[in-house]
Amino acid sequence: MAYIRDRGFVLKHEALREHDTWISIYDERHGKLVGIARGHRRLTGKQIGHMEPLVLAEVMIAEGKQVDKIAVSRVVEPYHGIRKDLSKVVILSSCLSLVDMLTRPGVPDQRIFAHIEELFQLFSGLTDSPSKERAQLFYSWFALRLLSLSGNIASFTDCVICRRELTEPIYPIPKMGGGVCARCAKAEGLESHDTLPMTWKLLRLIQGASCEDIASVSAQKALFRQANAVISDMLEFVPADGEPHGFRTISGVLA
Repeated sequence: MAYIRDRGFVLKHEALREHDTWISIYDERHGKLVGIARGHRRLTGKQIGHMEPLVLAEVMIAEGKQVDKIAVSRVVEPYHGIRKDLSKVVILSSCLSLVDMLTRPGVPDQRIFAHIEELFQLFSGLTDSPSKERAQLFYSWFALRLLSLSGNIASFTDCVICRRELTEPIYPIPKMGGGVCARCAKAEGLESHDTLPMTWKLLRLIQGASCEDIASVSAQKALFRQANAVISDMLEFVPADGEPHGFRTISGVLA
């Protein structure tokens, strides 16, 4: 029997039968792994506490003919401080859910692991709880980079139709992953879309920013909301294994 040993972030739990659990993990070297943790939900289960959401764990997975089995697991970093902050928990859970939806087993990418780790590391040292608008901005940043790493690159600098540099007024066209200029909008018969003058500048900033930048960027809440709305609309057209719910979840929990 072949074994895989790596460390990864737990993405998702799904109950299976009475005591077993399907668990999705994004590993550093192997990418997304999905396996069964036998007896995980038993109070005496050896995996209990080591494969919980929002932890970095070292795992050994036994490759099976039909399904893989999580044979051994050990928490490497429990992130206790993060797990005590509701805002951080909601943001990270939404981001990990998006990773689970946009990735598939057998396609490793260390950049995605590093992307997840960057967010966890920043939140470990972040003393203030993010507001609802900034929480969604973190999710926007995470989603944009994840989309780029997955080959779905958003365009906020050039018109997605004529490829000329975008100048105001700019019209969002979510299904094409960006915006169009006024001339192309008229040719396509697009309806007028009111956006604040700085919205697209903020979107360009988010796209090239580090996680630390997102923690410190300053703008009006209305600007945050509009930039987040553009990215939320774009996610509706991204091929994913499920419906991305991060914006709704953050808005609902942190209302």
